[in-house]
Amino acid sequence: MQAIEGGTTARSKSGGLSNRANVWLMDGAKIAGGVNLRSNGLTWHAKTTADFNADGKADIVWQNDDGTPAVWLMDGTTEIGGGNFRNNGPTWHVAAAADYNGDGKADLLWQNDRGQVAVWLMDGITERGGANLRNNGPTWHAKAGADFNGDGRPTSYGRTTTAQPRSG
Repeated sequence: MQAIEGGTTARSKSGGLSNRANVWLMDGAKIAGGVNLRSNGLTWHAKTTADFNADGKADIVWQNDDGTPAVWLMDGTTEIGGGNFRNNGPTWHVAAAADYNGDGKADLLWQNDRGQVAVWLMDGITERGGANLRNNGPTWHAKAGADFNGDGRPTSYGRTTTAQPRSG
């Protein structure tokens, strides 16, 4: 099992700032090991993890301050590939990753600053399609994609700034 701590700012040995992700290998609630990954700069932030290439291992989703999304395909603690996707601009934010179309590979759930939610159906690191979903307004924030109703497919979960959950 893997856990990731990313998008945090840490001091490097040289005293400058870096933006390294750390992969922690977990044994229950105990950290069994881990590594620092390469830094991709202060403008990149780890957003979520999911399996994009159907190898059964978590991959890391990043987003740049300018809106550019990217995925690092991982083999445990080793980056083995990946790439950037098209940029919808800095008003769109990766909200979650889950297998929305049932092909065994993660897809991306997005939300923009006005509240519009969209999904990109992915085939590995290639966008194959998608759709705009609903717009619950800018006070509602998409947070996760998971199987909340037990049908084997993820649904989205979000919260309003007034803490009223809404599934859809």
